[in-house]
Order: sequence, then C-alpha cells, then structure tokens
Amino acid sequence: MKEKVTLAEFFRTEWKVFCDLLRQHRGQTVVIILLYNVSVAASFVELKFVEFITDESAAVISSRADGKGLIYGSLFFLGALLLFKLLDSVFFVVSERYDDNVNARIKERLTRKLSTISYEYFERKDTYEKISIAGKAVETYTSAVYGAMKMIRTVFFLVIYSVLLSEMGVLFTTVLIASVFICAFLCGRVSDYQLAYWRKHVHPKTRRNIYFKGIFNSRVNQQNIQTQGSYPYFARRFQACNEAERRSYLKLNMLTEITEITGSLLFMAAFFFVAVVLGAKVVRGECEIGYFTMILVLLGGMFDNLKSFTLFLLNNNEFIRVVSSYYEVLEFAESRETGNDRAVPCEKKEALLIRNLQYQYPQAQTAALNGVELNLAKGEKIAIVGENGCGKTTLMSVIMGLLTSYKGSCERADAECAAVLQDFIEYELTIRENIELGCGGRKLSDERIGEILRQVNLYEYVMGLEQGVDTKLGQLDNGVELSKGQWQRLAVGRLLANEKADLWILDEPAAYLDPLAEIDIYKLIFSLAGGRTVLFTSHRLGFARFADRILVMDEGKIIEDGSHQDLMRLDGFYARMFNIQRKWYQ
Repeated sequence: MKEKVTLAEFFRTEWKVFCDLLRQHRGQTVVIILLYNVSVAASFVELKFVEFITDESAAVISSRADGKGLIYGSLFFLGALLLFKLLDSVFFVVSERYDDNVNARIKERLTRKLSTISYEYFERKDTYEKISIAGKAVETYTSAVYGAMKMIRTVFFLVIYSVLLSEMGVLFTTVLIASVFICAFLCGRVSDYQLAYWRKHVHPKTRRNIYFKGIFNSRVNQQNIQTQGSYPYFARRFQACNEAERRSYLKLNMLTEITEITGSLLFMAAFFFVAVVLGAKVVRGECEIGYFTMILVLLGGMFDNLKSFTLFLLNNNEFIRVVSSYYEVLEFAESRETGNDRAVPCEKKEALLIRNLQYQYPQAQTAALNGVELNLAKGEKIAIVGENGCGKTTLMSVIMGLLTSYKGSCERADAECAAVLQDFIEYELTIRENIELGCGGRKLSDERIGEILRQVNLYEYVMGLEQGVDTKLGQLDNGVELSKGQWQRLAVGRLLANEKADLWILDEPAAYLDPLAEIDIYKLIFSLAGGRTVLFTSHRLGFARFADRILVMDEGKIIEDGSHQDLMRLDGFYARMFNIQRKWYQ
C-alpha cells in the first residue's frame, strides 16, 4: 500500500482540482459551495432555536411571559428551518446534476486522451497501472470540491462555536474547542487504524472467501470439480477462508467498539466539565437556562463535525492516488497518428523492409526482438512460426505500428493494414456495426454489407434472422449468440470492410478453433486476400506449409526462412516442430 500522503500534498491536490472545477464549471461550482454551506447557517439557527425555546418556556412556566412570544418566535424559527430544508433539497438535486456533468467531462477527457497515446503505455506495467487507477477519477473527482467545502464549512463552524461560546470567556472557549478537537482527532486516528486493518487483513480474506465461494457457482468449474472429485478439497478451503474472515471481522468489530467507547468517554468528560461550569453559572444567575441547553447541544454537534473532519483529513490516501494518476495520464505524450499512419513509407517494391529490428519491453530483462532482418514482397503470403515467447506477436505489433520505441528500421509500403488478432473482440453490437468497425465505424451500404457476408459464408444465416444485418449480438438487449466459428468469420468480415488495406496481419486468429475449423478459416482468408500481402502466425503448422514462405523465430530472431519444402530439407528447427506435430495425427 502506498505511503500516507502529507497534508501539504493533500491540500495542493485539493487546490489543483478545485481550480480546475472553477475553470470548467464555474457557475455550478459556486452554487454548490453556497448551497453546501447553508447547513452552517441552519446549525446556527437550530442552536439559537434551542436557546430561545428553553428561555421562553421557562419564562412562561414562571409566569414572566404570556406565551405569545414563544408561539411567534417558534413559528419564525420553524419557517427558517423549513427554508433551509428546502435549500438542502435543492442542493441534492443540483449536486446530482453537477456530479453527472463533471463525471461526463472527466470520462470524455480521459477517453480522448487514452485514444491518442501510444499503445506502449498499455504494455508498460507502471504506466498501465496508472491508467487503471486514473479510471477511478470519474467517480472521485468531485470529491475535491466537496472536500474543499468540508474545510470551508469546518472553519465557519469553528467561528460560530467561538461566537456562541464567547460568553464563557476566551480562555475557556479556547481550551474547550482544543479539547474537543483533540478528542475527535484521537477517535479519527483510531478509525484510520481500523481502515488500515480492514485493508490489510479483512479485505484480502473477504476476497479470497468470495473467490472460493464463487468456484461452486460456475458451470465450467462444476464440470472440473465433479470430474476431479475435488469438492471436499474446495469445501475445506472455503470453510478455512470463511473462518479466517470471521475472526478478522471479530477483531475489527472489537476495534470499533473500543473506538466508540473511548470517544464516548472522552466526550463525556468534556461534556460533564462544561455542564458543571455552566450549571454553576445558571445557579448564580450569570447566564440563562436557554444558553446552558444550547451549549450542551452545541458540544455534541461540535464533536461530530470535528471528528468527521479529522477522519476526512486522515483518510485521503486513495483520493490523492487516483487524482495524481489521472493528472499523470493527462501528461502522457500523445501520438497523433494511428498505427497505419505510423508506417514508414518503403520506396522499393517490397511490401515490408526490416533491418536490424530490436525491441525490449520496459519491464523485461531480455529483448523480445533481437536483430530481425526481413524483406517481404508485395502479394506474398508469409507464415511466422515458433515457440511461445519467440517474438512473433511483438514483431506483428511493430509492423502494425503499435510499438514504436524500437531500434533499427521498419519500412512498410502499404499505407494501411488490417488485422485479426488472437483475442479479437466479440462486439455486442449489431452485425452491421460489427462489420463497419473494420473501417473505423464508417457507414457501409446494404449491398456492401451483403457482399462481405457472402464472402465469409454468413449471408444465408444472417438473412434468416428476423432483423437481418441489424440483429444485435451477445447477451445485451436479448441479442443472438454466435458460435466461435461464426464470430471468427465476422472478424474476417472486418478485414474486408477496409478496402484500402493491402496488408493483412493475422496473429493466431484461429487459436480457439479445432484444427479443421482453423484450416477452413485460413483457406477462407487466403481465398479472399487476392493480391494483398498476408502475414499470419500459428502454433499449428498444418496450414503453414501452404504459405509462400515460412519464417521461423527463436529468441527474437528469424533463424530459418524458406518454403515448407526448403525447411523440411534443411531438417532444422521447423522440421523438428512439424514432425512432432505430425505424430499427433498418425
């Protein structure tokens, strides 16, 4: 867990966010501040109402007043309190709209920023963590203005408390406020310790308990549990986690009780002291009974407000972490080009020209690419094979323009490329929208959509659906669920939607299909590619032999290059892999 931030850091961040909100939402922010601090005036009126009604009631009982002042004064105070209640309702409505407006702006600003930064920020562990944390700013950003208002309100409260207590003398007032503040601060510290204990001990056990509990609710998990006969094991683990969570919560509850008892005892000491001193003044006729009652009520409110404020100051770590990450993400360097725009033009007839290409991920100890050399002619169909971690996907990412911090050169003749990746997205949109995303969401005619569906052998199926190409897919809005193979064909349809792309990149596009379905997909892609250049990777080598050339990678280098026949005659790395896989089917 991150170290606690200092109060100076906290106030600097609060001020930065507060100034930003004033710039972007000046009118609404000012109204929110004014309405929020209406509660200060309301508290003052409530205290004076207590003093008034006590004094007037005493006067009526002792026959020093006829009761009219009590009635009229009560109506006045009640009217004022009703007005404050209405303003409080207005604050609730306005704050809801204010939160929505600010959250929408933060979300839009963050989304726009993330769409312009380099993909490498998502690959780096430290920057990706900041991006993940910054996403929480959408929900927490307005906390800054409420935090600022809480501080302003606390100052106002202290002024009111000082004014109302002034009759008891400056020294007495100072000592009383200081003692209540110390009491509230100590309670806040204990509460902060409780929160730290919950984060460190209770929350991890709760998450683990939820994890083991959730194992029993999954259909896939039940298949494995019943097949393996592992129910007794998981039941024991769940029971142990449940018991550990229960013990942690018992200790946490004990801390809570200690906190409440300690706070109550400290407050009761201060309360008793004030009651004795003020009671003596009332007996001596130095102050009215109403003032005595008001001060006792004031003490309770002062303790609660100061305790809430100190806890707010102590528990600021997560807020600072989120907002700081948000501002850091906004400072990330922007890449105003898309992956296609980043391609360095190749003036020669090659589709791709790579020289001494090297790339190392920031958190990695070794290079993912280590001196790759490659010439690729236009229209060639190239298979890239190798073991896991050999650099295939990294090479594809550099060619697509996603990774740019490489050494060496990567020149691409084709202005645009299109890709189907291993973890392609199954967009829960309409079939039409799924295809149009291949050209950036640009609208395509019904004729063009139909042509693409025919090419990927989905036309008959789609036309048989009630809504046709406007059928929604997935679980949202009661959509239609496709098979994995149909989703795969739809992903190929997105390739075809981008007619400008002369380079197709297929990074394990059929990894989740059976071997026969994989061959069907590759045959389909090759038949549709025409004169386009195609680069594809696959762990299964059955279809690689139909490529014009096969590139074999190992430890970030291309170690073999040639046709299937050439590499089999070479009897090297590729031949060994192919022969091992061939035995699977014999």
